[in-house]
Amino acid sequence: MASLASNARLLVEERSGFVAATVIARRGRKAELARLIADQTGLAAEDGPKAVSNDRFASWGVAPGSWLLFHTAPDGNWPGGLAEALAPAGSVIDQSSTYVLLRLRGLHAEALLQKGLFIDLALAAFPSGSCAAGPIAHIAVILARTGEESFEVAVPRSYVESFRHWLESAAEAADITLEAG
Repeated sequence: MASLASNARLLVEERSGFVAATVIARRGRKAELARLIADQTGLAAEDGPKAVSNDRFASWGVAPGSWLLFHTAPDGNWPGGLAEALAPAGSVIDQSSTYVLLRLRGLHAEALLQKGLFIDLALAAFPSGSCAAGPIAHIAVILARTGEESFEVAVPRSYVESFRHWLESAAEAADITLEAG
């Protein structure tokens, strides 16, 4: 973990223009569902705490046989179409209005998030492509490491202001300046 330095900067960007869906495998059909997700998104949806993405989709493994999928260039009723395509092997729940997606980028992103999360975020333990769910300031978040110095955090929409308050307070205490992206 990088040590916190005086006057450090961290870019915080709210992502927009995406839709999200939780996909849950039916009993005994995880492998089939993963194949169907790959057919629909071009992503290898691994069963585990892994985050993968391409230019249009992201897949975060959030529980055994369960993924949070993001589509950054939605066309029409994507969650509905996805539900039809995956119906034989899984269920789809539209999460588009559930989460606000924040991207944190900078040398101190890991250290700042580590102040609130009881999961080891060190690069060796939580490399790029890792995903986890846990509480930060009593707020259930899902996060993925998207690079050596970058994370994306899905925060429930109704708690985003509380999360921002925690983020600002933690940054101030660590002498980190937050910059909007």
